[in-house]
Amino acid sequence: MNRIPKKNENALKQMIWIPLVRVWMFGAAVLSYLRDNSFVRISMSTIFFVISFMISATGYRFGKVYLFLLIFSIPAAVVLTMISMLCRFGVEGTRAEIKSIYDDFHSRMWNYENISGSEGNRYQHLVIENEPDNIAYRIAGYLASLGGGIDTDCINSLNSIISSDNPNKQALYRKCFYEGVSSRYNFENDISMFKMKAADMYDEKIKLLDMLVALSYVDGNISVEKFKFIREVSSKIEINNKVLNRILSTRTNGQYGVHYDMDEMTREEQERFEYDVRYGTVEIFALTLMGYVASADHEVSLDEHECFIGMMEKMEARYEEEYTKRFYRGTSRKYNPRQDISLFRQKYGDDLMKYRELLTLVIKMAYADGDVSEAEYARILAIASLLDIQEQAVQAILFEVSGGKFGKKAPPVESAKLKSSEFYRDNTLRS
Repeated sequence: MNRIPKKNENALKQMIWIPLVRVWMFGAAVLSYLRDNSFVRISMSTIFFVISFMISATGYRFGKVYLFLLIFSIPAAVVLTMISMLCRFGVEGTRAEIKSIYDDFHSRMWNYENISGSEGNRYQHLVIENEPDNIAYRIAGYLASLGGGIDTDCINSLNSIISSDNPNKQALYRKCFYEGVSSRYNFENDISMFKMKAADMYDEKIKLLDMLVALSYVDGNISVEKFKFIREVSSKIEINNKVLNRILSTRTNGQYGVHYDMDEMTREEQERFEYDVRYGTVEIFALTLMGYVASADHEVSLDEHECFIGMMEKMEARYEEEYTKRFYRGTSRKYNPRQDISLFRQKYGDDLMKYRELLTLVIKMAYADGDVSEAEYARILAIASLLDIQEQAVQAILFEVSGGKFGKKAPPVESAKLKSSEFYRDNTLRS
């Protein structure tokens, strides 16, 4: 007798087996999160124990006790734990914690279905490849293919962007980029999917436009075809011209776009601006500038990276991902410190002690490997110039940080400004 058709087996699998597997994978993701997060684990277990004790103390016995524990204790513990997370992490922090569970669940589900059979392809397309960041790299590949193909400068710019993004997804980002280059790529489908997925993700929209502009402006010019495409994408994802012009102006150092004043910022930009001005510390402002100086020699050395890690360990651990993003944003070849310095000066005014503290952190990063290269020194001077700090003061800080190996001790009276060439001539002999 013939077996039941495979179509019925697939239907049975979809209705019963897959939902059970999803419940199991979600439970595994939650347990993994509780194992790694001691605060939430201790909070939930303590709350559950207290509620259980209170119910047991009411006098119920046997089945009724366990019935109440099952129906009431577990959801009550979850709700109260969520409240405690809101108190500790805040709304955004709690949302990030929940998202980590969600991402872990999808990762487990994708691994299961990818190994177990053809179901993996379906789940991969629905969950992995259609995430906004992956779509953005495909659209970037499509842009790069316009007007004659991809050159070396474009690849170098792509490598810089990918290295400053999520390090765990670099291979996937490259794969998505070259999918966009393919002649079979369907841009209209992807831009519609991106618009739907990133409807409430303003940062993802800005990130997409910023990447498109960076990949277009690789030879000091943006072709007409690519410029039209960038405007088309901006229109489709509902980003107004003021925001696009500001991105163009920042990325091209004013060659394209228009610079707008604070009064003309969008609501989202004003909120981000006010948040940085109100809550940003000298260390947080320094992170991006430290990345900018550390990458002066085209790559961040191991000692410089350890310096960054050591500094980050002294800061709030829950913002580790944000600190890392800020640091690697500074390593981008297209990064311009002018905007961050302007924000820093708006927060601290003419407080020279804060300026000195910022320069000290940046110089410590440059000297992390026991040497200060000419490229690193040039970037330090560029930052000092934006702060209206004379090179003589930079020399004094460098002298203190390096223990006298570099720089010159601050003289008791004002002396002539030291030239960069003289600094390197003097210190090359000493080192």
